[in-house]
Amino acid sequence: MTYRTMFLVGLFSLSLTLGMLTGCQSEPKTSDQDLSQLEYPEFLKMKADPKRTLVIVDVRSPERYADGHIPGAINISIPDLRPGDERLAQATDIVVYATGWTEYLSPAAAKKLLALKYENVYDFRGGIEMWQAYGGKVVQ
Repeated sequence: MTYRTMFLVGLFSLSLTLGMLTGCQSEPKTSDQDLSQLEYPEFLKMKADPKRTLVIVDVRSPERYADGHIPGAINISIPDLRPGDERLAQATDIVVYATGWTEYLSPAAAKKLLALKYENVYDFRGGIEMWQAYGGKVVQ
């Protein structure tokens, strides 16, 4: 995990903690039990379903996204996730991902989206590493 990634996750956690301590939390609390995680086969099935308007969000830094991402994914880092984002407005389902199993950016992003009242949010926790391990190609 890069320094910038650790900083962003720490900053996000700190802001949530401060909000809870001061009683000024404007976002509802979310927990790991609220998360829906996708395995690779489920992700492929969802991606291929023409009845869904799927938005795939790479929550890594713009530099990491530019180095290679899942085809069709857009890049929105955690601090830039906001309510009413036009890129997410038409989504029936939102899948977030980051690097792999050992990082916590994608679950943090999924929790933030749920707290912002987005629905049908999924965490593709294996991220780009799982995508590539199953033979998925990345684009730049």
